[in-house]
Amino acid sequence: QDLFSLDELITPLALKVPVRCVSVTKELSHILVGLDDGKLIVVGAGKPEEVRSRQFSRRLWTSTRRITQVSSGETEYNPSARVGK
Repeated sequence: QDLFSLDELITPLALKVPVRCVSVTKELSHILVGLDDGKLIVVGAGKPEEVRSRQFSRRLWTSTRRITQVSSGETEYNPSARVGK
C-alpha cells in the first residue's frame, strides 16, 4: 500500500527488462527490485554520506551475497563473492 504512495514523489523510469518482483527490507531502508534477467536493483533511502561506499553486505535469501556499487550508478550483483575476502 505504501509503495503506491510513491507515485506522487517519483517519475516513471522505462526499463529494457521486465520487473519480476519488488521487496522492501525489514528496516524499510531499501527497496529491492528483481529483474527478469537476474539483475537486482537496490534503491536506498537517505543521504549518500549515510551509505557505506563501494559495497553492501546483506543477508538475502538465507545466504550472504555481495553487492558492489559500480561508478556508473548501476549495481552489479555477484552471488559467488564471499564476504570475508
